[in-house]
Amino acid sequence: MQRILLLIFTLSLFHISLFSQEYRTFDGSGNNLQDIDWGATHTQLRRATTIGYLDGIATPGGVNRPNPRTISNALFAQDSLISTPMNLSDFVWVFGQFIDHDLSLTPDSPESALINVPAGDPWFDPFGQGTAMIFMNRSKVMDGTGTTINNPREHPNEITGWLDASNVYGSDITRANWLRTFDAGKMKLSTAGLLPFNTFTGNYADPVDPNAPGMDDAVGLSNYHFVAGDVRANENPSLAAFHTLFVREHNRLCDTLLIQNPSWTDEQLYQHARKI
Repeated sequence: MQRILLLIFTLSLFHISLFSQEYRTFDGSGNNLQDIDWGATHTQLRRATTIGYLDGIATPGGVNRPNPRTISNALFAQDSLISTPMNLSDFVWVFGQFIDHDLSLTPDSPESALINVPAGDPWFDPFGQGTAMIFMNRSKVMDGTGTTINNPREHPNEITGWLDASNVYGSDITRANWLRTFDAGKMKLSTAGLLPFNTFTGNYADPVDPNAPGMDDAVGLSNYHFVAGDVRANENPSLAAFHTLFVREHNRLCDTLLIQNPSWTDEQLYQHARKI
């Protein structure tokens, strides 16, 4: 019996080594040999709760609930610093956001979902006109869903669902390649050691590269953006700092790997640093 179990174990290891990936795909496919699309980009998010649509299909619920802006104002009413009960620093919540951006992204659809602002809102309606609106769009719909009560609206994940640093390297080969220097395995940084800007040189105020991967920009005050593996990297300075640290760490690993393996190619250095 022990010999049989040993044989099965050996064959299992052989099977895994024969068919497993040497390096993870950028789109997250192929991590599960029985279902190669598990966790891949553009696949449907799994719903963990009951349906909350008013009609059970797609119409937003909450018609009898308080106005969203009223709820927001009540939850975030704060005129002084409030420490967390565990005395945690901002490092903790920023790292949480960084990890979240490695796992899921559902972009907006063209479908509007404007929010009425209560009259007299101190920020959006200081003169009490009662006409202010917060512009918002509903989330992108998974194709083929939202047709009947047995097929309610669902949503896609546009990035990989794995904890695979897709927020650093990208979830598609085009973004991944743009972020690379193709020299010694390293990724692009600006000359100041920051994330590369969306320019031909990667530096601020130089000509914008029209082929640079798109980045989210809800405000639209500048033509220049940091480019990273995830489109949301510019949401706040702390998040951008985390992205910068991880790219710098990748490049540091490349230096170490090159010393240990002086014959390795750019591709080997890049992929192995990414794997680490």
